[in-house]
Amino acid sequence: MKTDIFFNLDRYDFTFKIEDKDTYYWNDTLDKILKLQETIRLLRRDIKKEKIKELAMMDGDRKILDYLLKFFNFNTTDYDNYHYLQVNRDENRPFDIHINNGLYNCKKKYKYLASLWHKYDEIKDLTIPERIKYQEKINYTRFLSFFNCLSTNGSIVIHNFGFNKNTIKLMYISLLLFNRITVYDQYIALIEFNPKISFEQLGSLLDNISKVSFSKVEHLDDFSKYFYNKIEFNYNMYKYLSDNNYDNYFRYMNYLHLNSYINLSDYSSIDELLYENLNVTTSSNEEIKNAVKPQEGKFIYNIIKENKLEKCLQIGMGYGIGALYITSALESIGKGCLTSIDPYQRKQFNNMGMDLISNLKREKYHKLIEDEGFLYIPTLIKEKKKFNFILIDGWHTFDHALVDFFMCDQILEIYGIIVLSDTIQRGMNKVTKYLDTNYTHYKKIATPNTITAYKKINEDQRTFDFHENF
Repeated sequence: MKTDIFFNLDRYDFTFKIEDKDTYYWNDTLDKILKLQETIRLLRRDIKKEKIKELAMMDGDRKILDYLLKFFNFNTTDYDNYHYLQVNRDENRPFDIHINNGLYNCKKKYKYLASLWHKYDEIKDLTIPERIKYQEKINYTRFLSFFNCLSTNGSIVIHNFGFNKNTIKLMYISLLLFNRITVYDQYIALIEFNPKISFEQLGSLLDNISKVSFSKVEHLDDFSKYFYNKIEFNYNMYKYLSDNNYDNYFRYMNYLHLNSYINLSDYSSIDELLYENLNVTTSSNEEIKNAVKPQEGKFIYNIIKENKLEKCLQIGMGYGIGALYITSALESIGKGCLTSIDPYQRKQFNNMGMDLISNLKREKYHKLIEDEGFLYIPTLIKEKKKFNFILIDGWHTFDHALVDFFMCDQILEIYGIIVLSDTIQRGMNKVTKYLDTNYTHYKKIATPNTITAYKKINEDQRTFDFHENF
């Protein structure tokens, strides 16, 4: 059950024109997608277990949409700037939206929008080509409505474009309107409305979409592989349902929906939700077992955010889960940097940690130093670098961890915090006993029982002969 979570595209510098004949961006994989979509439609039509389907999919679209809005930092509690742009006309709130010549018009322009799919009853008996034609008309109108309903730098999450030979073009037309887009299964986040074309130009492009060509179209193969994996995933899910294998069906359903049915308010970090509810695996499909756990990540995220600890250091990066929580907190603050020291990121972890940071677009909050901690930290000491949060992560023996802590003490500011991972292990537990009794210039703070954290309250004032048994 391995499938990528997101597919990202950033705005490209490309030109476009309307050709004399039809032109498409297409490959064999996209042909397979169309065939598999029709297979899924027929499979779902033949499934008679309506009660099971309704239970699993009840309010599913709305909750996934809410989840994605939160993931992309859309402020859904800011009701003055947030609205649902419904596809079903009977569900529109008339005092907010009216429809004129098929276009949605709002009394004001919103910063955050979401657009729901139409009622399933309207399309359930249509073939895939008929569904595509139906949705295509809705999508064109919806695109034009962005000019009426979305403010500058505003963002929207919508159901995908359907899937036909114009799908790729709609993706790239989106990049003429938004700074970047992110695809998640059947949903697309269009982020930062900043159109490079006018309303009239967009109307002309949509009227002639089969003849539009772009000077630069990248990642076609990557996108088609991503979308095929998602469609194949959906096929397997409904096949389990058809075969009465409910356990696997619900397992796939939960994975697909990122467990969006749980209460999102229980989580401080949306990245915590991602890690806690997905099987995080390596490229060789091995589950990550030695990583920062959700309750640990929640503690790290909160303590950085609440204390605005912007200068962060991490000894050991591994799969990048610790860096995920730290950079998530820095992003919530809006500034800061995490320096990760790890000599094994490339040769042992196949750049998995760096790939995670890249996929979540956190590069500006992170830099990697490929060296041993005990070799590189003296350089930081000589350069008089200072940090206010340090995570000593990874696999440490007693002596390695104690050496790392000793050297980190030299570069930690007063009131800064050091967190040690895996302190339930025998060697690490001994380190904490030594620190509790001998590092009198630190105060232990409450943490989950699998990690230990200390706050520096003074510089080290011990005499040369100070020692307490531990």
